[in-house]
Amino acid sequence: MIRKIVNPKNNRLIIEIPQEYVGKRVEYIVFPIDTEEAHSNKDRNIASLGGALKAYADLNKLPLEDSAWELHVKEKFTL
Repeated sequence: MIRKIVNPKNNRLIIEIPQEYVGKRVEYIVFPIDTEEAHSNKDRNIASLGGALKAYADLNKLPLEDSAWELHVKEKFTL
């Protein structure tokens, strides 16, 4: 697979493909991307998740968070 992001200077693109693709069916797709908008939306979405599950937290189990995985594995696999 080949993926390349370019900023075209006019309405023509020349696409070079590997020799092993010659004679085979290939698909190409062209669509616009706005990286600034994509990054700002991603940052905004991640920021909006902060504390989203806080209402469901069990404050009595907070001290166990650091060893939760280890405790779970011991509990599951100890005979």
